[in-house]
Amino acid sequence: MQNTLDTAKKIVLGLFGIGFLLLGLLSVVVPVLPGFVFLIIAAACFASISERARLVLRSWYYQHRLKHIPNDTHGLSIAEKAKLKFLQLSAEVLRWFK
Repeated sequence: MQNTLDTAKKIVLGLFGIGFLLLGLLSVVVPVLPGFVFLIIAAACFASISERARLVLRSWYYQHRLKHIPNDTHGLSIAEKAKLKFLQLSAEVLRWFK
């Protein structure tokens, strides 16, 4: 019974991943769609069903997590506390798809 549920969960997440991937690719043509968001959701769906995808995304995340939030951009700065809150929130979102 558990094996059947796991298989069904993988199929559903795979279909959602393919759907979000197609929406992300469609956003290249339709500028109104938020393509990056759809691609991130698709990656999370694929990471939920594939151990290899999970490891690749996790290693990428830990290597790049502070590099994409610069301290000073055109005279504007992001407080260290805000960076940490953002990273905690993004880690919680990734845990939902685990």
